[in-house]
Amino acid sequence: MTLLQNLKQIQLLHLAFSLTLLFYSCASTKVEPQTNHEVYNIKEWKSLKDGIAFKQEIIKNKKCQITYIKIDLNTPDLTIVIEPDTPQNNLTPFHLKDFSKKHCALISINTTPFHKKHNQYELVGITKLNSDYIHPSNSKYSALAFRQNKTAISARIIQNQQDSLFEEDFLVVGGFFTILKDNQIIEYADIKNNRTAVGIDDSGTILYIMHVNASLPISKNGLSYSECAKLLQKLGVTDAIQLDGGSSTNLQLSDEYKMRLKIKNPIYSVKIPAAIGFRF
Repeated sequence: MTLLQNLKQIQLLHLAFSLTLLFYSCASTKVEPQTNHEVYNIKEWKSLKDGIAFKQEIIKNKKCQITYIKIDLNTPDLTIVIEPDTPQNNLTPFHLKDFSKKHCALISINTTPFHKKHNQYELVGITKLNSDYIHPSNSKYSALAFRQNKTAISARIIQNQQDSLFEEDFLVVGGFFTILKDNQIIEYADIKNNRTAVGIDDSGTILYIMHVNASLPISKNGLSYSECAKLLQKLGVTDAIQLDGGSSTNLQLSDEYKMRLKIKNPIYSVKIPAAIGFRF
C-alpha cells in the first residue's frame, strides 16, 4: 500500500471515529429543564383571599427568592393561633407544615428564637396568649404584639421586651431585633441568611410577612437585616421585626392555596418550638 493510500485510510478512520464520538455524545447528553423563574417572580400584588394579597421577587445577585404576604387584620373571621399556647416545662418541637394542618391555618410562619441543648428546647423571649405569660420577656430582643378593641385588631412592634408593656395585648410573640422603627432603618452587621420578617403600616392594621429563601452557600447569599428593612420600607411598612431566621425560616400555606402561591423553603429546615398562624 502506497504512502498516499495509507494517508487516505488514516483520514477515513479518523472521520469514522469522530462521527462515532459525536453520536454517543449526543445520545448521552441530557438537556436540563430550565427553571421557570416567572412562577416565583410576581411583581404586582395579587389576591390570595379576601383580605390577603401576595407578591414575589427573585433577586439574582443575592440568589434568593422573596415572598411577601399582606394581611388585613380586620378581615372578617380572622383568627390568630400560636404554639406554644400553654406553659410547658419542655417544649415539643414540630415541623411547620404539621402546625399548619393542626390549626387549619391558611398562613403559618416560624417566630421566636430558641436554644436547644440535650434535646431540650427553650424560647429566647416572650410568648403571651390572653393573660398567660407562657415565656417571660427578654429585654435584649423585640416583640410582635396584637391587641383588640371592640371593632378592630391592630399590631405593634416593641423594640425591647418588658412584660409590663404587654398588659393590653392578647397575643405576643418574641423575635430578634427591630429593623425598621417609625420609618427609619436600623443598621446591623451585613450578614446574609434566610430570613423571616414581619412589618406593619402606620395604622397597625395591615401586617406584612417577608420570607427570604436563599441558595447555598448561605454565607454569600440571602439578605441582611438592613436589606430586608429597605425592601419592606418600599412596600409602605413603617415598623418591622426580624423573627428567627436561618434554618428556622419557614412559610407554609394551607393545601388549597399552594397551587396559587408557590413557595420555596430552605432545604435544611429544622423542627421549631414556636410558630404563628392565621386562619379564617
